[in-house]
Amino acid sequence: MDCELNCTKAGLKGESARGEHGSVSSSTRVLLIVLGVTLVASRGARAFEDPTGGRPFFAWVWADQVVPTLRAASETGSLAVLGAGASATGLSFRYDQDVQRETRDFRKLSRDAAAVGSCFGSGLPGVAIAAGQLFFDQHNGLAHARALALTSLSHASLAFTLRRERPNKKARVAFPSGHASSAFASATSLAYSYGWAAGAPAFAAAGLVASAKLADNQHWFTDVLFGATLGLFWGRASAISGKHRDRAGSGAGAARFEWAPVPIGDGLGVGFAADF
Repeated sequence: MDCELNCTKAGLKGESARGEHGSVSSSTRVLLIVLGVTLVASRGARAFEDPTGGRPFFAWVWADQVVPTLRAASETGSLAVLGAGASATGLSFRYDQDVQRETRDFRKLSRDAAAVGSCFGSGLPGVAIAAGQLFFDQHNGLAHARALALTSLSHASLAFTLRRERPNKKARVAFPSGHASSAFASATSLAYSYGWAAGAPAFAAAGLVASAKLADNQHWFTDVLFGATLGLFWGRASAISGKHRDRAGSGAGAARFEWAPVPIGDGLGVGFAADF
C-alpha cells in the first residue's frame, strides 16, 4: 500500500546525505508540528460528543456516513470530477516516460522538500487534523474522516487489483498514488470546510506531495494524476453528503428493496428495484 509509514525513513535519507546522524529529520519535525497544533487546538475545544446518537456503531457508519457519501458521489458534479480526471489520466499515459526522465532522482526537487512532501502524503497529518476536528468541529471532522477512509479504500482496491509496477521496479502497487490521493482528499475537505484560507495552503502541500513521489521515482505521472483525482472526488462527495444524510434521516432516502410481477408476453416475470 502506497501510504506506508515511510515519512520518517524518507526524511532520514535526506539528513544522512549531509552526515547529520542523530538529528531530527525534516519530515518528522513537520509531523510533530502538525500533531502539536492539533492537540493545542483540541485542548480548548468542547468535550467530545458522541455522533452516533446512541445507535449501534456499524449501523451508524453505514447509514449515516457511507450511504449519504455514496449518493453524493453519484451526483453529476462528482462524476464530472472523476470523469475529467480519468480522461486526463488516459490521455497522459503516453507522457509518463518523458515526465519520469525530467523529474526522477530529485532533478526538479530537493531531497529535503521531497521528504516533507512524503510525510504530508503519508496520511498521518490528515488523520491528525481530522482527529482534532472531531473535537472542535465535529461535522467537518467527520467529512474529513470519510474522505480519507473512502479514498484509502479506493486506492488500495485499485493498487492491488491493477498491480502496476513502480518506475523504480521495487513493487507493483504504483497506480494510483496513495500519497497523492490522501493529500488531495485532505486539501479538498479543508477547502470545503474553511474556504480557500485553508484550502490554498493545503492544495500547495498536496502539490508538493505529488512532486515528491515523482522526484523519488516511486510513481509515474499518471499515478499521481489519478491519485489526485480520487482525493478530489471523495473529498467533494464527503463534503456535500449532508443533504443526502438529511434525506436518509427523514426517511425519504431510506434504503429499501422492492419487487413486483412484470408481464412478459404470455408469461409473467419478476422485477426488482433497490434504493440505498
